[in-house]
Amino acid sequence: MEIPPDLAEMVIVHAWRTFTPDTKAIRDRDAAQRASDGKLRWSFFGRLSQVSRTFKYLVQAAACHTVTIETQVDFDMHQKIIFDVLGPDPATDPARGFLQNTELFITLTDVDPFSGFGYRVKYEQIPDFITACRVLTVAIESHSSTYRSSAYRACEYQTAFDCLARYGGACAEVHFAWTYTHNATRLLPATISAPDAPPVRQRFPGVQRLRLTKYPRCKCHHWVRGHVQDCFSHLLPTIFPNLVHLHIETPYFLKNITLPPRTRVLELEVPPCDGPGSYSLVPWNFVSGLKAGLMQCETRQEGGDWR
Repeated sequence: MEIPPDLAEMVIVHAWRTFTPDTKAIRDRDAAQRASDGKLRWSFFGRLSQVSRTFKYLVQAAACHTVTIETQVDFDMHQKIIFDVLGPDPATDPARGFLQNTELFITLTDVDPFSGFGYRVKYEQIPDFITACRVLTVAIESHSSTYRSSAYRACEYQTAFDCLARYGGACAEVHFAWTYTHNATRLLPATISAPDAPPVRQRFPGVQRLRLTKYPRCKCHHWVRGHVQDCFSHLLPTIFPNLVHLHIETPYFLKNITLPPRTRVLELEVPPCDGPGSYSLVPWNFVSGLKAGLMQCETRQEGGDWR
């Protein structure tokens, strides 16, 4: 019995997506686990490619539209697949059109122990062959942050924003799965800068949905009244002027968030807490946030109706 192509495509796409790492389990995955996951992923790819030409094309297309790059093997394999499917120049308009709905997942983890300031995988070159994407997820591991300097953490942020800058307005959804931003609260990526300092701050008008594992902590009140010029916490939402949906996974004082005027949805994860007297809503400080004007829309009266 021959499997209908549409059904085969549905099954292969769903199966391939199951190999995408869970961003909530970043801290539980070490180098051995990543290598094991990658081996399983590419073994699945290789076996399906040998079934038939149709299956090979379907699994290649799935790998083009759901891209996971953590190690050098992932980098090399996806580059080869893109060249096989789209040819040697994936920057053409037809190639970009084919990749426009791609979901790209990058884990910045393969540190070069000899450089002290970079990665063995050239993550910044990913946009050279993945030339367009609709969803960009950049995960930065936290379990190794204890021995990294502040300058190195700034380098990690830089790679994430460099990739985003290469996609321009094509990328509509961004997920930064970083888990230790409180250690680098005033390290502003060079891709963006304070409004009055060169270079001019870069904006990303195409991004409409932003998801943050942790919101960067603001410590400006420890130094001066208001935000300092290079406050990452304050500037982060403002570089997405057309942001409609902000999703924050862990508690943060809402009164410190400055949202663009087009933001309509603020999604907060509030899991139940165990123990007497513990309330999971408390760390968000809702009352102070609302008093500070969070999510308040300007209203005007037209013909007796409020708009």
